[in-house]
Amino acid sequence: MRHYGEPETTHPIAAILSLARAPSASAGRIARLLRLIALIFVPLILILVTDAALLSRGHTILWRYAIEGSAAMDAVMTLLGISALLALFLCSPVLEWVARRLRTIEEVERVGPPRVPEGRSPLERYLKHLQCDVSHRHLLEEMLRTASVRATVQGVSGRGHRFDLYMERLPRRGAGGPLSFFLRQFTEPPTIADIEDMEAAVRDVTARTGAPPWRAVVLYSPMQREGFVEEVADEVYERLMERHITGRAGLRRWTVAMELVTELPDGSYDLVPFRVPGGQDGQGL
Repeated sequence: MRHYGEPETTHPIAAILSLARAPSASAGRIARLLRLIALIFVPLILILVTDAALLSRGHTILWRYAIEGSAAMDAVMTLLGISALLALFLCSPVLEWVARRLRTIEEVERVGPPRVPEGRSPLERYLKHLQCDVSHRHLLEEMLRTASVRATVQGVSGRGHRFDLYMERLPRRGAGGPLSFFLRQFTEPPTIADIEDMEAAVRDVTARTGAPPWRAVVLYSPMQREGFVEEVADEVYERLMERHITGRAGLRRWTVAMELVTELPDGSYDLVPFRVPGGQDGQGL
């Protein structure tokens, strides 16, 4: 378990920038190169298939003469080309994922660590932080009309789930479909078990309401003791970065990233994963 020290300690977001930028930038360039190679391979494979078909009639577009074994060579080269294309398609999503990380890192540098607003409680401060993003202010104000603080919400299983804040956007003509908002607050470092319980609760409630989650937030406002506060374990960070919550709302499938929002001693937020202000909040519907 690591600890945050005094306010002069390097911010966790800033600490990863120099380590992540170089491989991420390389991944972006490699992804573009792979797309170019794929554009070359596709017409080549079509030519090989066409040539193999013409060889049965004694014609060829690749070889000077239609000799014995030309069809086999075409077939082998076609299989090799298809295998190379398959490898390209398998690698491309991974490289695109790393390239997206680079864009996020660039946004972190541009925007800087978000500051914690003034407020009497961590929940009040976090809601003010959300309201600073003008692109979602109207949606947030609409959802706040249904806000329930320290509410127990029933899931499709019949079990009640406790949330420090639960909100919904009710379906309305011309205003988009229903959405929900889930938040739990912690004063001790949330564990993997806490994250898994939150994920299960979000799925269970959403299956009953049919309102896909707009956000699912774990708000960690640590209690300072003896000049430092405990940070969550590395495995929790890795889980939040690598896995999303998925489920179904009726016939539609949704995906949302669980968010860890930590109030740091230097008066800034540590956001995992980092959300770009004004960015799209996709639920994968």
